[in-house]
This record gives sequence, C-alpha cells and structure tokens, in this order.
Amino acid sequence: MNKVYIFVPLLLLAGFSFYYVGVKNAYDEAEAAKEAAVKQARIDEMKQEAEDRKAAIEAALALNAERKAEREAKEAEELAKKEARLAAEEARNDAQSARSKFSSQVKTLEQDIAAVEAEIEEIKTEKEALVAEEAHLRTYVAAAEKNKASLQDVIRKINEADTARAAAAAAAAAAARR
Repeated sequence: MNKVYIFVPLLLLAGFSFYYVGVKNAYDEAEAAKEAAVKQARIDEMKQEAEDRKAAIEAALALNAERKAEREAKEAEELAKKEARLAAEEARNDAQSARSKFSSQVKTLEQDIAAVEAEIEEIKTEKEALVAEEAHLRTYVAAAEKNKASLQDVIRKINEADTARAAAAAAAAAAARR
C-alpha cells in the first residue's frame, strides 16, 4: 500500500509535467507568433512611412521646380514689359525734345512769315503728327501703368495663396501629429 501512495502521485506529477510542458510550449509559440506579427506590422508601417515620406519629398521637389519655372517666366515677362516701358519713355522723351526743337523753329519761322509760308505749313503738319504720336504714347503709358497695377494685384493674390497653402499644410501637419 505504501507503494501506491508514492507511485500514483509520481505518475500524476509526470503526467502533469508532460501536459504543462506541452501547454507552455504552445503558449510560448503563440506569444512568439504574436511578437513576430507585431514586429512585422511595425516593419511594414515603417516601410509605408518611408514610402510616404519619399513621395512627399518628390511632390515637394516637383512643386518647387514648378514654382521656379513660374517665377522665371514671370521675371522674364516683367523684364520684357520693363524694357518696353523704357523704350516708350525714351520715345516720349525723343518726341518731347523734338517738339521743343520744333517749337523754337516755329518761333524763328514766325519772324520770317512773309518769306517762308510754305515751310510753315510743313512744320505744322509735322507738329500735328508729333502731337498725335505724343497722345498715342500717353495712352500707351497709361495702359502700361494699368498692366503694372494688375500684375501687382496678381502677385498679391499669389502671395496670399502661398500663405493660405502654408497655413493649410501646417494645420494638416498638426492634425497628422495628433
């Protein structure tokens, strides 16, 4: 009878040990699988973040290139307008100097009216042509000033749009951090 008290608990202990080791191994494998899944999910997430970051950088570089091209085109256009404006001013100055020259000639010719009436008529026609040219130049300068004002308005709108876009990007970044 004494043997039963020793062997039965030992057999039960041996059976429980096999059962415990089997369950513990299964539990350890399940935990290892969970850890591997979590680790793989984190690796996938980091890869996705890297791809997103790369796409964002490429988009930013493309946007910068586009802005640079727009800015260069705008600068070229402004330079052309400035040159045209300077040419118009130079032509106006030439016309004004010619006008003052012809005015002095008119004064001289008024002294010799009797001798050179035919010459006076030619100078009057030239004077009228110069006045018409001056009027044309004045309208052209007014139109150029109007264009300048509209370009300044467009620049202002672009700056407002850039400010709004930067604010939206900052808000999006702040929302993304949350």
